[in-house]
Amino acid sequence: MTGLLQGAMDAYSVALEERPVLTDMCTSGFLWFLGDLATQWIEQCNEKKKKKMDWKRTVNQMAYASVVWAPIAHKWYILLDRLVHMLLSMETTPTKLVFTKLLLEILILHPVSLLTYFSVLGIMSGDSLKSIKQQLCDDFWPTYGLEICMWTPLDVGNFALVPVRHQLLVVNCGCLVESTVLSFIKNNGFQQMMSQSLAFLPGKGDQTIADKKSKEKIS
Repeated sequence: MTGLLQGAMDAYSVALEERPVLTDMCTSGFLWFLGDLATQWIEQCNEKKKKKMDWKRTVNQMAYASVVWAPIAHKWYILLDRLVHMLLSMETTPTKLVFTKLLLEILILHPVSLLTYFSVLGIMSGDSLKSIKQQLCDDFWPTYGLEICMWTPLDVGNFALVPVRHQLLVVNCGCLVESTVLSFIKNNGFQQMMSQSLAFLPGKGDQTIADKKSKEKIS
């Protein structure tokens, strides 16, 4: 098993060396594809009537990750490393280096990537401009806050321990979780995502079920 994993990592390293952008595009697309499948499975678990898989939605997620996100992120991590070394002196400490990268990530990459995600996926899904604008108004800021909470510890470890050429792979592994969350928010809204998350907490699930039954009696 260890040998198989090592072989896969070696093959990935060779592909990354020979075709870095294409390798990142394929990796991102595959992980976001899995992320949307996980989201739809979660949605079906919460529905009484089973729905068919929305493969168009899954392909849209995969296409966005491959064609839009991966090339931008690939260039970003190379540019970020150069930019930080330009801004800081040669005698800077590793701690300053890591937290400067983290600050730029929070201020630049996260808001730009979220705006791009909701806009591009909205257009690909056939949403109207009014609908896209409304979702940005409703979901952008809470999702941005959630991203900061989720990514800060991962980014610190990534910037401190991982070589630049492998940083997007670490980010993409985090994106497997993020893509699941973003897909749910895109298709259900932030508030619905939070209510579903709370349902898994001890004691909250029973309350959620009771609330649903109460609403059904009223209707």
